[in-house]
Parts: sequence; C-alpha cells; structure tokens
Amino acid sequence: MNIINNIFTRFLNPRVIQYSPPRSGSTLVYNILREIFPQKQIIKTHALERRFERDQIVSTYRNPLDAISSSINRYKLEATDDVIEQQIQEFKENGLYDIFKVIDSPKTLLLKYEDFYDNFDYIYANLESHFNITLNQELKDSISSKLSIPSVKKMTAKMNDFSEFDPENHFHGNHISEFNGQIGRYNQVLNKQQAEHIRTELADYMKHFGY
Repeated sequence: MNIINNIFTRFLNPRVIQYSPPRSGSTLVYNILREIFPQKQIIKTHALERRFERDQIVSTYRNPLDAISSSINRYKLEATDDVIEQQIQEFKENGLYDIFKVIDSPKTLLLKYEDFYDNFDYIYANLESHFNITLNQELKDSISSKLSIPSVKKMTAKMNDFSEFDPENHFHGNHISEFNGQIGRYNQVLNKQQAEHIRTELADYMKHFGY
C-alpha cells in the first residue's frame, strides 16, 4: 500500500531532483528550490537514478577546469598530477555524464554556473519560466540574503573541514573557497599542462557546453 501511495503522490506532486556534477553551484540551487517549494520533495544528487521520468530536474553545470580546481581547494590538497587524475576520475564517477540522459527533456532545466554566479536574479527568472510560477520580491530578497556568500561562510565557519556538513542544507565546512567561487580561477591552481590534460580527458563534455 505504501508503494502505491508513493507512486500516486509522485504522480500528483512530482519530485524536483537537483542533479549536478560536484562543485557546480548545486548546493546553492538546491537550497533555493527548498525555499521556493517547501511542499515538494527536493532531492539533491550527483547521479541520476533510473526512474526519474515523472520528476522535474534542475541541473547546474560548470567549466570542469574551475570545478576540479574548486574540488582540490575544498580538500585542501596540493594540485599534483596524481591529485588531478584522481579528481578527473571522481568527477566521472559522480555523474558528470549523466546530464546527457536528460538534457533534451522538457522537464529538465539547465543552469550554467558562469551565468548565475553572483546573479540570483538569473536563477529566479529561469525557475519562474520553467515551473510557470511567479516569485514575489520579498521572498527573492530573503533567499538572496540567506544564501549569499557571506551568509554561507558565516553558517559554515564552525565546521572544521569538508567532512563536516549540515544534513539539512548540505553546506559543508570549507564549502566556499578562498576565491569565493569566482570564474576562471583555475589558472591559479593548475599549471598549463594539468589544464590541458583535463581538457583532453573531458573534451566531449567541454566541447558540448562550449568550454
């Protein structure tokens, strides 16, 4: 009976799946979705399960050079060649290519990190269009303040490192790097050979998204 009830509930009130590769602004968007849709089940994942046909999917993506550099910083690692290779494999194993399963679906909303970085209005406008809703300005202002970089840094300051996190909002210790998520900072973490190696290893992904 519970299975039948769950199926019926998902039919009437489809879940929203926030799927994204790591370090692509997914936690920010996940928490915005939680604020906007308090009555919906919001699922955050780095890999897509098999049964998601009835669900709405909101996916973020980012230049892998910046994403991998951000990942290295979150673990406070040195950017050695071995670490770079490990990070490439971690991204591949954490749903990097799952986006191609749903990219052409009308139920999928894609948000490009480089467009929504430091631009909440871009996120709100796309969510309003995709879900056919109107968000009042008071709600948007509240969310923007609550999830701003300074607010998240204050929220996570008590956490020692990335292994510690809030199970409700999924913000980790060291969640925001010293670069504050800025675009194009990979060249301060990677050398030219390492950047070129990532471009080669992830060439199809980067070409598809214009990186």
